[in-house]
Amino acid sequence: MKYKAGYIALVGATNVGKSTLFNRLVGVELSPVTSKPETTWMPIRGIVTGKNYQMVISDTAGIPSKTNKLSEFLADSIKSEIRRADVILMTASPRIDYSNTDSLISYAKSKHKPIIILVNSNDQDIDDHFEQYGVPIIKMSFLDGDTNHLIESIIDFLPYSEATFDPDQLSLETERELIANIIRAKIMELVSEELPHQIAVIIDEIKIRENGIYYIRATIWVLRESQKPIIIGKGGKLIKKIGISARSAIEPIVGAKVFLELYVKIKKGWIKKVSLIKSALKSS
Repeated sequence: MKYKAGYIALVGATNVGKSTLFNRLVGVELSPVTSKPETTWMPIRGIVTGKNYQMVISDTAGIPSKTNKLSEFLADSIKSEIRRADVILMTASPRIDYSNTDSLISYAKSKHKPIIILVNSNDQDIDDHFEQYGVPIIKMSFLDGDTNHLIESIIDFLPYSEATFDPDQLSLETERELIANIIRAKIMELVSEELPHQIAVIIDEIKIRENGIYYIRATIWVLRESQKPIIIGKGGKLIKKIGISARSAIEPIVGAKVFLELYVKIKKGWIKKVSLIKSALKSS
């Protein structure tokens, strides 16, 4: 059997389980999973290598619902991933507003991309909204459904090609990007609803000490003075809890013990400036 390889964009509405499915396919929690929408910002790309195939799967941001500079930047990022992909996995949940998903399907079809629609449900009798597009539809639980049929369906659309990456490589992202994503997800998970999603994490330094411990220093950007004490918490208890939770998620990724220092900085208006958005999303 000839070898196949290609790039897969995993796209769809917010909070439908994309990251859960992505982590199952990759086999490790590269993309943080929380109950809060809009946890994933920039694409996280994992590599899945099998006996006769290699897939680079991109977990993208959820389709933005707001209109601002950040939302425009995220929407452009999603479309960029669609343009470069060999196969589009379009995720949805049953009986929700499909308008955002429909717009992305139309965009992918305009680029002549093969599409597989994935509906996160065990209910085989859900509505037939997506049948109008004439593309494969797979209904499965993203949490514990059988992924073998999905993988086989993706392989059918992949071009014949040799593997590009080492079979042991799991991601295309840098450590900085993965670590920043983890810290930001833990903040969203642990901080109350009163703090908006417009927080960013900048990795200032990563250094491996002589004893093998990873030293990581990161700064959390907030927009307003009033948001800083929310993240720090009374007596610094909340930021300490964020650090402990983030550290436990980072250690399996780097394969070593981690010492994590977190600071909070007010960065007024960063979300309105493209240059600062790029810095925040790339954690440079």
